[in-house]
Amino acid sequence: MTGQGEPDDPAAAESASEAPDDDEPRIPVAVIASVGTAAVMPRKKSRRLAGALALLVGGLGAHRFYVGQHRLGLVYLLLCWTGVPAFVALVDGISLLTMSDAAFRRRFPQTK
Repeated sequence: MTGQGEPDDPAAAESASEAPDDDEPRIPVAVIASVGTAAVMPRKKSRRLAGALALLVGGLGAHRFYVGQHRLGLVYLLLCWTGVPAFVALVDGISLLTMSDAAFRRRFPQTK
């Protein structure tokens, strides 16, 4: 600080003069950008990944959780001991891998 009450650092003087009038805390832009990206823009679901999940761990309902059908995935998970979900998941996996991308988007819309 100099004797006249001004700060020694010119950058500090600039930031002090540009302080907002309100008392809200300021969040750096980099923090907003890194946090807000995932929350605002959901990733596009992959038909091939959904099909692979159905074939590999579909008996546990993994492919249903992946495409956003959580209740049906829970049903698969609760009934996995019967073997029925594994058979249905095999059919689902073949269906997912043979359908077109447009049909996949119609059947599982990306709305979240």
